[in-house]
Amino acid sequence: MASFLERYHERTKYDPRTLDRAGVVDWAARPKPWKEITGTERVDIRPHLEFLDNLQQAGGQGWHAPDPGRLDLAALSRLSWFAAGVSGVAGDQDDPHLYRTTPSAGGLYPVELYWIVLDVEGLAPGIWHFHAPGFSLIPVWKGSFLAEARSILLDYPLPRETGAVAVLTGIFSRGSWRYGERAYRRVLLDAGHLGGNLLAAAVREGLHPYPLSGFRDQALSDLLFPDSDEVPLLTVPLGGSPVLDWPRSWSGPAIPATRIPSEIPPGGMQQVAHGLGDIIDLPGPSTVFGEPGESANGFRLSGSTPPLDVAKACVERRSCRVFRATEISLDRFSALLAWSAIPRSQKLSPPGLLATWIVALSVEGIEPGVHRLHDDVLEPISKGSLREACRAFGLGQDLAADAAFLVVHSAPLAKAVSILGERAYRPLCMDAGHHGERLNIAAQALGLGASGIGGYFDDLVNETLGLDLQDAILYITAVGTPA
Repeated sequence: MASFLERYHERTKYDPRTLDRAGVVDWAARPKPWKEITGTERVDIRPHLEFLDNLQQAGGQGWHAPDPGRLDLAALSRLSWFAAGVSGVAGDQDDPHLYRTTPSAGGLYPVELYWIVLDVEGLAPGIWHFHAPGFSLIPVWKGSFLAEARSILLDYPLPRETGAVAVLTGIFSRGSWRYGERAYRRVLLDAGHLGGNLLAAAVREGLHPYPLSGFRDQALSDLLFPDSDEVPLLTVPLGGSPVLDWPRSWSGPAIPATRIPSEIPPGGMQQVAHGLGDIIDLPGPSTVFGEPGESANGFRLSGSTPPLDVAKACVERRSCRVFRATEISLDRFSALLAWSAIPRSQKLSPPGLLATWIVALSVEGIEPGVHRLHDDVLEPISKGSLREACRAFGLGQDLAADAAFLVVHSAPLAKAVSILGERAYRPLCMDAGHHGERLNIAAQALGLGASGIGGYFDDLVNETLGLDLQDAILYITAVGTPA
């Protein structure tokens, strides 16, 4: 294999012959899914979440921004809550379980949200961390960081109206406690979920978000002062008209053999896979975003996009654990796929790399089998009932077999590396997670259930879809009727 990233993906595949060697999880060592905050200064966001009390009285129509396009403390509070907030509490005081607005594998929540505040009415300029369980914004540094933000974003011409830049970071140790080296995949998927909620909410606020996964990694880390195993994953400038021809992803630097460690300690492969893609200085030519990939012939989905309410869906969303193996209507299937498609200006990966497959199990008017989704066209690939195949590659879970359909994301990893270098995993996995989050929100709004599946027997998925084993399976989302 030509790249370390390909080696990492191959080494972290689940295989039915070796899965039982993964070791026993030490539940007593489970990490907390949030940071411990020692400082006393904080800004409470709860006074700005009054709309949550009015959702049920609003007849499901939900909340609308009172002043679209204005980024003040109230708007930043809403955005923080939509992206990573607490939407419910279970358990007891000694062992609370906090339900969040986005799902996370194992409830570990390895992604943190920071803000580079430039011009937000009611909040001092500086670096702020969102502390979800405390419903608060915590200052990291205060002061103007406009020049640093521009440099970190590879000289992206921040519009004058940009009020803040959201920064998502990932903490390896929270995920590796349970998932070992495969945790990096899940960290990136979680970042896609959280970013998906943030972007959908920012659009509702009229703030024209523009996600950028290309930035100077070390400079951003130096600015945030994160934990030792915490790394930046995604940035999102908010406010003003974005520069739409600016690439949302950049190629990673050329990696000489001397930069690849000859010996990697246990648990360290994911850090190497991420670190080799770091942009330290201004890289060479960036990825060019052209027109969409090839068109397809097949069944064109019809049906109107539902008037989805992001706020209400975020409050009520829970990952579905059990499906009833019943048929869903073509209208709901079409509406769900129509809304869940990532807007072109928000997609990080270049056209033609991330493929979306639909494994239809029980959808009215759609023949069971494998279909490829090109925008709104469903191209049939193979026919036949695949319930038992889904159960098999889904680690024996009934969840995968009882869904109405599965959405599978894959990418030709060698080709992706040739375009994006060792940084290729970041935009691909975050796009897959972003699409997964939009599927979650749409399913909730349509009375369906959804659940992301990040653990699966990789090669069995390839076999079911009829894909070459060199195509990386990145994510699976199951959608169906809740039991």
